[in-house]
Amino acid sequence: MEELRAQWPEYAPDTFRIPVGRSFLEATWGNISPLGDLELGKIVMDTEPWWLRYFELLRGAPAYFSMHVSAGGLTPYDFAIICRDRILPTSEADVSVFVEIATRLFELSSAFFGDIGTSATAKWTTDERGLEHLAQPDLSTGLPPPEWGLFLGRDYVDLIGREKLASAPCEVKKELPGGGFMLLLTEKLSDLESSTQYPEVKRRALVDHVGHDLFSYIPSSHPKRVLRRLQT
Repeated sequence: MEELRAQWPEYAPDTFRIPVGRSFLEATWGNISPLGDLELGKIVMDTEPWWLRYFELLRGAPAYFSMHVSAGGLTPYDFAIICRDRILPTSEADVSVFVEIATRLFELSSAFFGDIGTSATAKWTTDERGLEHLAQPDLSTGLPPPEWGLFLGRDYVDLIGREKLASAPCEVKKELPGGGFMLLLTEKLSDLESSTQYPEVKRRALVDHVGHDLFSYIPSSHPKRVLRRLQT
């Protein structure tokens, strides 16, 4: 929040809402309330029972920017999702800011995996709490299909190889300060919705380059390469 307020104030959330209910089936979104100077930790701790610790931070009415954060019982945050809530951002400069925010969030949270795409490629699911959110991939079976691009933490960089990622056939390749990598199939986000063929060609080229055995949806004669922490 401090980072957003300092660097991108136009994206800093000013309202929030949390789910309410006493059972998985009864969970519904509560009212949208002013965020003020409340800390996220206080919002989480005020959410009872603990399994409903899932909240949404919003900017604008209707919202044009939102952050969805899940806070589990064992770890502070299980996952975070940020959305630019329009069909497509209005300019390439706007896209650049969105990517910059996503990259910073990835770095601040010490994440090991992230993906980036549009509503046209997103897959939604409803969890046991009755809350709808973006489906989280089962990384224990391999990486999901790259939509627009991937954020890979240092563990994935070690697994795949830094030189392999640096030479990937992607239009945007960026090594992150924390040792991770960001790969974008195409430079323009609009390519995802203006053409289905071109992104698919780039997607196949990336998968062929780094190896079919990294991806869950590609048949491979070799065992899937997954992070040690995810091996079952």
